Amino acid sequence: MILIMNNRKIITINSFMFFIIIAVITLLGNDSMLNSNVLPHIKAGSWMVENGKILSNDIFSYTMDGAKWINGNWLMQLIYGFLLKYFGLRGIVSFTAIIIALPFSLIFAYLGKTRANIYVSFLFVYIGCYVSMSQWVIIPFTINFLIITLFFIIIDSYYRYGGNKIYSLIILQILWQNLNSDFVFGYFILGIYIIGVILNSLLYENTLNDIDKTEKKRRVKIMIYVFGGLLLSILANPYGYKLISHTIYLYRDIFKFRLGEWRSANFHDFAKIFNYFFIFTLGILAFLKKKRVKMEYLLTILFWQYMFFFAQRHIAIYIIMVIITVPNMIDLEFFKFKWLKKTIEKIENSSENGLNNRNYYISPVFIVVIIASLFILNSEIEKRYKTEVWKKPLEGIEYLREYKILGKGIQEEMYGNLLIWEYPEMKVFIDNRTNLYSIDIMNDYGKIFDLGYGWEEQITKYDPNWIMMRSFTPLRKIYDNLKDNWVMVYDDTYTVIYLKKDYFNEWEKTLPKDEEEI
Repeated sequence: MILIMNNRKIITINSFMFFIIIAVITLLGNDSMLNSNVLPHIKAGSWMVENGKILSNDIFSYTMDGAKWINGNWLMQLIYGFLLKYFGLRGIVSFTAIIIALPFSLIFAYLGKTRANIYVSFLFVYIGCYVSMSQWVIIPFTINFLIITLFFIIIDSYYRYGGNKIYSLIILQILWQNLNSDFVFGYFILGIYIIGVILNSLLYENTLNDIDKTEKKRRVKIMIYVFGGLLLSILANPYGYKLISHTIYLYRDIFKFRLGEWRSANFHDFAKIFNYFFIFTLGILAFLKKKRVKMEYLLTILFWQYMFFFAQRHIAIYIIMVIITVPNMIDLEFFKFKWLKKTIEKIENSSENGLNNRNYYISPVFIVVIIASLFILNSEIEKRYKTEVWKKPLEGIEYLREYKILGKGIQEEMYGNLLIWEYPEMKVFIDNRTNLYSIDIMNDYGKIFDLGYGWEEQITKYDPNWIMMRSFTPLRKIYDNLKDNWVMVYDDTYTVIYLKKDYFNEWEKTLPKDEEEI
């Protein structure tokens, strides 16, 4: 059928065109890509590059100072540190642009291999790119987009076509568990797929001949063996089996008290409803298959839909799973327009006549050109982030440094990230490294800045010399009325800094004469 992507050359060119488009879009939005959350990870990576060993104890905070850090992101941080040393921030931005672009390119190419409808595939990948752009940021979690895509493609390709690539999952899992602490999703992806194909065999047993039944059973057995291999591979990391138990407890604790990216998706934000509508529409289309439902696909979609409901950080992964599965589950008549058939026929005819084997070598050239372009376009990124993106919060941090405000302080998470980056001598209260801080500290942080029950006791517990927050934080209104105990020394309409009265009296004596009037 002409609507099926049956020309390998078209698939190759189209997939790399997606690669180029996504890379360009990522570049256009890179002011939001490099948010402050990645800064502690880059700093940790720089420390590892300089010292030649894994950072296994906290050196950036006073709340966890010296505590053992089971760091599931250590390899990703090391990559960040290496890129920063030799290429600067533009190297990190360019690297992230590539790992964000690759999953969508691979998905489109794989849909071509599975002979999905080309228009359905294009529509799904295009919409998927659009609605997931809010998640295109530089944090270790972003590597999951690429690894999960590869993971599912390897599993699905093996069950469909056979071969030996299924064993590469063990190598990929070993790499994953050193790159990011969300490697546990590998067990869920393979386990859910196995359950799904077993359900398929029970529900649709009569649709397969004896030969197919035997081969499918053999492949399921091998997948179960590989699942066992994934479990054993947990030993191939610096922390051994402790990494998986730490990750499980981390998820349990974070789900009890969620901050930032761990919060549920905000369905009260009208601006996001449009995106969410598309997300759910794509998922619902999975049920429109005429003949039979692929249970391994449906269970996968339902699992990631649950994860998306539970924490907004999983939105992009849910979208990836939808666009890689649903196009193979639907066959919609309204995609079969005559003029589209004629257009595809022309494309296929021209590709058969005009392309030859040498054109396959164009693909690596595309990659080289893209990477070179990324570095060129990002050449001024260090300067722009200091003068534009982080300008306002950095001014408050510069005040801390210039006027030598020392000792323990309490600050919002964003300022913790920036302090580690710009002023590492200052130990922070908290930052974005959620795999380090205990649930008690995260709970205390939430109470303080959300004015939860007992917030005053939590501040007293840490006995800070100073407090740093954004001007519009609810806590600011309280501290403006506590002039007997706290003194505001800095306010630039974005950042406000208060000093405890006793500390202020001592600190004021260290100021030059012309600076004593605050």
